[in-house]
Amino acid sequence: MEFNQIDSLYLKTFNATENKYSLLFFGQGYFNNDLEVVNCEIIKAEDSTETEKVGPFAKIYRIENSCDALIKDSEFRVKINIKTDSIRLYKFIYIDRDFENDSLKVTYKNNHIPVK
Repeated sequence: MEFNQIDSLYLKTFNATENKYSLLFFGQGYFNNDLEVVNCEIIKAEDSTETEKVGPFAKIYRIENSCDALIKDSEFRVKINIKTDSIRLYKFIYIDRDFENDSLKVTYKNNHIPVK
């Protein structure tokens, strides 16, 4: 799979260039919200998450695509389980908060979504 310069920069920065890794991006709308990310039975995050004031993302995590990824958002009281079959197909996975429905939206891409 070919990646453009920006995609490659993200993958290198998070040491995710190998096929076994994907990147998990948490978007706008996190204001000291408790978030938990578990991948391959390892807790990747269990802390308060806040969207940066100058950046488009709250957090970015490298995950292994050989295991499911469980995401828990305590404010919305929602859990989502991203299955291995989906993770393996994509390098960039985006989690956005849907305030109208108090839910999380998952978007799968093989390239980085540019910030508008």
